[in-house]
Amino acid sequence: LRREIPDGDAAVIVARALRDLRGQVAKKAFAATSAPHASRGMRLGSRDVAAGVQRIVWQRDDGRCAFVAANGMRCGERSYLEYHHVDPYARGGEATTANISLRCRDHNVYESELHFGRYQPRAEEWVSFEAAESCSGTSFRLTRSAS
Repeated sequence: LRREIPDGDAAVIVARALRDLRGQVAKKAFAATSAPHASRGMRLGSRDVAAGVQRIVWQRDDGRCAFVAANGMRCGERSYLEYHHVDPYARGGEATTANISLRCRDHNVYESELHFGRYQPRAEEWVSFEAAESCSGTSFRLTRSAS
C-alpha cells in the first residue's frame, strides 16, 4: 500500500481496508457486482434464489427488513437479513422477484409460524421458548438445554 498511500497514514489504510471488506461482504450477501453475467437459469422448483433476483430484491428493499407491522411501521433491521419467500416454498412459492423479499431473522421466523404454526422441538433437545429481542417482539427464540 505504500505506493497508494505514500505517507502511511493509518486512518487512510483502515478506511480503505473497511471499504474493501464492505465490498466483499456485499458480494457475498447479495451478489453485488459491477458487471453481472447472464444468468444460467435456475432448475425448475429450485429453492435457491438466483443472484440476479438477490440484487434486485436487495435494491428494492433498500438492504433492510421489509416486514411491515399492522400499525404500518416498517422494521428497520439491516443485519441478519434473509431472503424470504412471501408465498412459502413448501407451498409452491417460486424464487422470483415478485415472491422474494428481505426479512430479518426474527420476522422470517414469525411469518413462517403464521403459515405453518409454531415449531415443536423434541423435549430432550430444547428447554423452552423465549420472547425474541427483536424490533417488534413478535417472534420467539428457542433455548437449547444445557445437556
